[in-house]
Amino acid sequence: MNKSFSLVVAVLIFSAFAFAQQESVRSNLQEAITARYRLTQVGSSLMGWHGGDDSIRKLGGTLLVVKGGMFGTQERRDVTSNSIKAGQRTLLSGKDEMELKPGERFYANSVVVGPDFVTVGLLSVDPRNFQGRMGRVWAAATFFFEKETISNGDLNKINAAMDQWILPADSFSSAPQPMTASTRVAAAPAPVPPAASVELKAGENREEIESGMGHPVQAIAFGNKTWLTYPGLVAVLEDGKLTSVERNEQSFGTLSLAAQPGAEIYVDGELAGTTPTTLRVPVGSHKVELKAAGKSVWEQQVRVFPGAEVNLKPGLTADGK
Repeated sequence: MNKSFSLVVAVLIFSAFAFAQQESVRSNLQEAITARYRLTQVGSSLMGWHGGDDSIRKLGGTLLVVKGGMFGTQERRDVTSNSIKAGQRTLLSGKDEMELKPGERFYANSVVVGPDFVTVGLLSVDPRNFQGRMGRVWAAATFFFEKETISNGDLNKINAAMDQWILPADSFSSAPQPMTASTRVAAAPAPVPPAASVELKAGENREEIESGMGHPVQAIAFGNKTWLTYPGLVAVLEDGKLTSVERNEQSFGTLSLAAQPGAEIYVDGELAGTTPTTLRVPVGSHKVELKAAGKSVWEQQVRVFPGAEVNLKPGLTADGK
C-alpha cells in the first residue's frame, strides 16, 4: 500500500514538473515572438472611456503580408481565423470576406503559444472599403506545428514557417540586413519619383523597371519573389520577372483626432473610424467630418503631407456639441 502511494506521489510530482517546464518553454517562445513583432495595443482605454475597437493605444511594429490566401473581416467580434499547417491555409473560424494582399501591412495585436500552435492577431494599418463600409481589417493566423517543435522551443523553425506568410516590415527600413538563403533585404538608394508616363509590362526584369521608374522606396526579396515599392504602387517579381502591379499603396501621412469618444470619423465622405484615434491617410487635401447620432457636428478641410502628422482637437462634448 505504501509503495503504491509513493509511486502515485512520484508520478504526480514528475507530471507537475514536466508541465511547469513546458509552460516555461511556451512562455519564453511567446515572449520572443512578441518582442520580434512588437505588439500594438488597440481598443478603448480603461473602462471604455476613450476610443473604439480599432483605436491605437500604443503603436508597435508592422508586419508585411508575404503570401496571398489569408482572409480577414471588419468585424472584430467575428474575426476570420486562418489555420496554416504544412504551408497550406484553411478556414478555422469566421468568414472568408476580405483577402489579405501581398505587400499589405498589418499590426500584430496579440500572440498566443499553445502546445502545438502559435496564433497571431492582426489589424490592418490602413482601412479598406468592403461593401460600402470603410474600416480596418481584423484577422488571426494560427500556425500549427509538431508538438516537439514547441516543446523543444525551436524558435528558428517556428519563425521560418511564419515568415512564409508574414514578416516584420518596419525593420526593413533600418540598417541593411545580412543576406540569407531564405530572406534578403536590399538597401535602397534615395528614391526617385517615377515618371507618370512609365508603363510596366509583364516579364520585365528589375533592371528594366528601375531604368524607367528609378530606385524603389523599398525592396524586399523573399524566396523567388521580390517586391519593389514606389509611391502609388508595388511591383511584384517572381524569378526576377514582373508578374503583377499592386496599385493600392500610396504615400501616407498621419491624421490624429482627439475628441470625446464615440464620434464617427468620415474622411472624404467615407467612414474611417471613431474618436479618439489615429489614422493613416493618403497625402493631399481631405475633408474630415465628425458625426454624432447620425448628424454632422464638426468638419474641416485639412492637407496631409508625406510622413507628417496632423493633430486635430475638435473639442466636442459628450453630446457631440
